[in-house]
Amino acid sequence: MFENSVAYLQGWVSKFKDDKTMIIYASTRAFKAASYILDMKADQNKEALPAVAMAA
Repeated sequence: MFENSVAYLQGWVSKFKDDKTMIIYASTRAFKAASYILDMKADQNKEALPAVAMAA
């Protein structure tokens, strides 16, 4: 398992070394993914608030 993780990370390191724009691309995609997940979480919390208020 650990060896697979090392190989995976080494693959990304070589991509970043070969293509200097790859870090920008990867970080942009990661930011978009994180924003999407956080927005979903916020929507779930908003939906839960009325149920919590009614239970109180």
